[in-house]
Amino acid sequence: MWKLPNGKVISNPKGFTIGNVNYPMSVFRRWTKEELNAIGILPFREVPYDIQFYRSTGTTDTETDGEVLREHTLVRRFTNQELKAMFIKLMKTRVQVLWKHAKEEHEYLQTFDEGNSADIQTWATYSNDLRAAVESIKTALADISSYEDGIEFVRTGAWAMLPTVPFQESII
Repeated sequence: MWKLPNGKVISNPKGFTIGNVNYPMSVFRRWTKEELNAIGILPFREVPYDIQFYRSTGTTDTETDGEVLREHTLVRRFTNQELKAMFIKLMKTRVQVLWKHAKEEHEYLQTFDEGNSADIQTWATYSNDLRAAVESIKTALADISSYEDGIEFVRTGAWAMLPTVPFQESII
């Protein structure tokens, strides 16, 4: 991306006008960084942020070594409590699906597996592991003290706490 002298940022090369001079889009491919700098065109980079959890209230452009870096002033989209509530709702839905599948598979095995107690025991163990994981997640949620920790927990930590579904190839 590039920032033109008029402040406009372009992400795809295209023709432009500076003063009374029209420039073709090929200048972005053919000219060096120094040649583009000489007519006021600077490479542009924007610091990314997670729009799911933050919103931008403004930007600051900083020019360093002939390049422009745009940083956002960020505010949280949610309070810590709202973030926890959102996550709990998401986890409840996920656990309900896992629980429903475990129950259906367990009932199927009891009915049609001709008494293969090893499979039935595997699903019983999975059900217990799922209950224990839910309790662990509740405890972990109570320990989250910062917004950033909450986001990290939502992204990675909690999913790892759920047990792996046994016999995944049997899921219909």
